[in-house]
Amino acid sequence: MELDEVPLDDKAKRMRDLLSSFYSPDPSTVSGNSSKYASLDAINSTSFNADQYMNFLMQKSNLEGLLQRHVEMAAEIKNLDTDLQMLVYENYNKFISATDTIKRYCFRFLSY
Repeated sequence: MELDEVPLDDKAKRMRDLLSSFYSPDPSTVSGNSSKYASLDAINSTSFNADQYMNFLMQKSNLEGLLQRHVEMAAEIKNLDTDLQMLVYENYNKFISATDTIKRYCFRFLSY
């Protein structure tokens, strides 16, 4: 049995379509059904509608599913905050290092 012949469950299809929509330069290459999911889950896109996303979650999920999604989103937010703090710290250190380098060269230039 080849890899293409393996039937995909809905979650795998959705994941494939989301990855395809993210990496595809042409939005018309994504199927119509997956574009609904992509527009609902594409939090980083400019067309994201939070109210529509929440309504979809409340209609399709039970309380346990909503709580699980809350936990997942809280973890994602914490990871993103940590990544952002790390980027700020790294860029700050690079800025300070560049400033120190410029000061050293200015001092050397002025001392000649």
